[in-house]
This record gives sequence, C-alpha cells and structure tokens, in this order.
Amino acid sequence: MNTIDVFNNFVDNFKNQDEIFKDYSIKFKDFWKNLILNNKITSLDDSDMDPIIRMMDLNGKGNTKDSIVVAKALIRQGQWYRAFRSLKENKNISKIISEIFETNDYEKLIKKLNELEKLNKELKNGITGKNAIILNAMLCLNDPSMFLSALSLDHRYKMQKYLCGIEDTYETFGEKIVNTNRFILEYFSKNGIKASPRTISCFVYKIRDKWENQNETNIDEPEEILDNNEQIFALEKYLEEFLIGNWESTEIGKKYNLIYSDDNELLSQQFKTDIGKIDILVKEKETNTYVVIELKKNQTSDDTVGQISRYMGWVMEKLANGNLVKGIIIGYENDEKLKYAIKAVPNVELFLYRINFSLIKIQ
Repeated sequence: MNTIDVFNNFVDNFKNQDEIFKDYSIKFKDFWKNLILNNKITSLDDSDMDPIIRMMDLNGKGNTKDSIVVAKALIRQGQWYRAFRSLKENKNISKIISEIFETNDYEKLIKKLNELEKLNKELKNGITGKNAIILNAMLCLNDPSMFLSALSLDHRYKMQKYLCGIEDTYETFGEKIVNTNRFILEYFSKNGIKASPRTISCFVYKIRDKWENQNETNIDEPEEILDNNEQIFALEKYLEEFLIGNWESTEIGKKYNLIYSDDNELLSQQFKTDIGKIDILVKEKETNTYVVIELKKNQTSDDTVGQISRYMGWVMEKLANGNLVKGIIIGYENDEKLKYAIKAVPNVELFLYRINFSLIKIQ
C-alpha cells in the first residue's frame, strides 16, 4: 500500500482537529496583540504564558498525554518563558515576527525570516536555533491553515526526503523554514489530498518508522503528589524551570552566565555528559569559570554531594582543561548533614530556596 492509500485509511478514522486549532489561533493572536505588543504591559507573568505554552507543547505545565497540542516539542518550560520574555523586551524582534505572521507570500516570507535570524542572533533566546522549534510552533499556532505542526527542521528534512525525494540543500534560514513546510504540503496536494497541515502532520508522524528508524519516545504519566516530601520534590522540579526562565533577575543569574551553542540553543539546562545530566551548567561572569549547579531533589545529602563532585570532576577533565570548577547545591531544607559534607568539598556553595505565598483581601 502506497503512502497516499495509507493516508486515506488514516484520515477516515482521524478526529478532525481543525476547529480546535482555529480557536487556539484566536487565543494566540489575542496573546500576541494584548500582551507581547502592548506597551502598557511591561512584563509577562508565568500565568500569562502558561496557557499558550500548553497549546504549543505536550510537555507544557498542566498537560496530560491526552491533551491536544501543536506537538511534543521537548522544549523545557523555562526556555519557553525565556523566549516569550525576550520577545516582550525586544520590540524590534516582536515587530519583525508580527510582519512574518502577516505574510503569506513564500518569497517575502523567506526574506523576513532571514532578517529575523540576523537580528535575533545575539539574543540567545532559542527562537532562531538550529531546529527552530519555538518559531515553528508560533507560526503554526498563528496560522494552522498554512503551517505544519511538525516543528523540528531535522524531522522535516527526513519527511521531505522520504515523501518528495528532496535533500536538504537550503542555504538560508528562511528557505529551511518555508520550503520544508511548503514541499511536504505540496506533495499531498499534488496527489489529490485536500487536508489541513495539522492532519498531514499527524499522519506523517503516524508513519514515522518509514522516514526515521525510531519510535516516538513514551510520554510519562502525570505525577501524583501525595505527601509533603513529594510536594517539595515537585516544587524543586519547577524551581529549575523558574531559574532558567527568570535567570537574569535571580541572585545567581547576576553572577553567572547561561551557556548557549553556536546556534543559540540553550545548553545549560540538563547539560548532557557521558555520566548523566547536570541540572544546570553555567560560567562565572568575571572569571569564565565553569560552575555546576545541582538541585537537591528527593535524595540523601551524601548522594547529592557525591553527584556534584562527580560532575565537577567530569567538567574539570572534559571542558575546563584541568582548571578550577565550582559547584552550587540548591536545596529546600537547612540540612546539617549537607552543610558538614560540603565543608570537605572545595569550591561548593549551598543555597536554600523559599517560596512565599501571601493572601491579599480585596476591599
């Protein structure tokens, strides 16, 4: 059975989501106009961004495996926050993205996207990164009738090669965004398929084994929080996202810089090593010294100290050429065992975090 026959069988049983995405698009445009572009509003709260992120990313805070979203984007919540706050703070960037949203001519769109990449290059907000996942999510949500909900450019290159026989030979950022989207949609159109980009995206991921030799990663079930210790553990999971999303306004953000790739993609959060993932890896602003930051999650003090020591040793050997590496442990409780343990480990500091709630009576 060829791809088109398989599609016809698929679409007969597919619950059409086009109306849902029309509603999502209205909400996104309202967010863009009334919050991002509104000069009377000077900053964005997490609660402003969370509903939009939930529509974009299955891993967005509050979603379940059954939520209907643009994609499983694999972008951490803190990186979404950084991206939207960057758009709020940089009027030139939000202005050119607004122009992109209003453009439906392919050639003009390519030029505008190239302008955006050049203008956004130094901001390190992840919007014009190598795979352009955040930008593609915004394009899809702004106009789901024109853009695929297949967000990763790497995935689109593989889809395009399988469906159309076209290799990735694009020279500019704009060509990569526009032409991968365009040629995948045109393949179905030329074969007599009249379906929305959303339906086509869902189908192409259904046949993922055809264009990529791996299956979708399993989606974790939402975690149930049962007691106080588990509540603290959940807060510590959100703490990491909060730190990344609000880095410049935190105490440690004033002293340390996040690390980005040459493609402006955030590397610091869950930094990959061959012995595990560092919660956050940063550099000291004054000395350029590497600093390993570990959150004391649901583990013993000895495990925490052993883990940060191990990561500091790895960074010293693999990244710092044997030079000094520092460490920071962030925990919730004033742990006497942890305080004594780090006395024997040079260059490790301990921070405690607090979450304060207050009730204000409205007169």
